Amino acid sequence: WTVLIRKHAEVIVEDEVVFPVFQLHCK
Repeated sequence: WTVLIRKHAEVIVEDEVVFPVFQLHCK
């Protein structure tokens, strides 16, 4: 379970970092 939660947290962090950068490139 701990591994699952850690992987999920990593994905959330990546989304929060990548999404704003992705928006900047789209503009």
